[in-house]
Amino acid sequence: MKVVLLILFISFSVFSNAQQNHLKAYRLVNPHTDGPCSVKTYVQYEETDFFFTFVTADSDDQELIGRLLEVKKQSKKWNSRPFRCEDSFSSDEIPDMFVISGAVTDTIFTNVDNREIIFPDESRAYYDEENMLESAFTGIVKEFFDYDFKKSIWALFLPEKDSISIDNIFYKEKPIANSLKYFKRDLEGFKLISTDSVYGGIEKLYTCKKDTISISERDFTIMINDLKSDWVVDNTRVGMSESELFIKYPVSTKIKLFSKTKFEDIKREYFYWLGVANTDIHIVFKIKDNIIDSIMLSFNDEILSD
Repeated sequence: MKVVLLILFISFSVFSNAQQNHLKAYRLVNPHTDGPCSVKTYVQYEETDFFFTFVTADSDDQELIGRLLEVKKQSKKWNSRPFRCEDSFSSDEIPDMFVISGAVTDTIFTNVDNREIIFPDESRAYYDEENMLESAFTGIVKEFFDYDFKKSIWALFLPEKDSISIDNIFYKEKPIANSLKYFKRDLEGFKLISTDSVYGGIEKLYTCKKDTISISERDFTIMINDLKSDWVVDNTRVGMSESELFIKYPVSTKIKLFSKTKFEDIKREYFYWLGVANTDIHIVFKIKDNIIDSIMLSFNDEILSD
């Protein structure tokens, strides 16, 4: 009897898991000026080198998925308007998409503020007057649609960021203005791991401890990964808490820059960018799980040739 019950329990568990639904939400955050009108098209050509075109979030919240499906069903009772989103001609856009898979397979298309549910095959958009769709959002999906991704993207092109003095960048305990000659001498002893042809010449990649050094005819970059690196930026090292940056760089740390497409990854890994006064040097702090994971120094070729 116990064996029979165990078999029934296992069978029921497998059956229950098989009935689970999964939700993947998409947001079009940086569409091309002459690109497709629907996020679905960007997703279909994901291998194309689109720059931060869309981001995603995943959820297994069965109640949430059920509410979204019910809202879609109810939407056909709402007021509607003609909707045109085609590759050849478009006056409308579909920036958001909810793809449901599992026991139920369905897709919900919405406009930029999730106030219209769109049926592309019917060329109709139904207006959510009572904001039923967004009211159904919970957990990571709500957080995902509340997040200002465009603010993070545009921050890359805005001048507002903190700067430090070049005298606060050290190599082997000496300011780089006085120590670059030692770095160039030491470079000969670093391990060369690759040589590639790039636009503008040849790029060589070296390692020293856990740090990596990339040098080309146009610029060179130091990626500080080692806790005991010979490079120190403004008395800040890899492994320190992210909170150390908040006081030092109140402007740069206002906005988190991201290079991932999954929201779950974006929440864990992001960047802060600052400059070096009166130079073309840029500094990027990579944060992972609230810890400084790496520090990138980007120089132009002139400073290395001095």
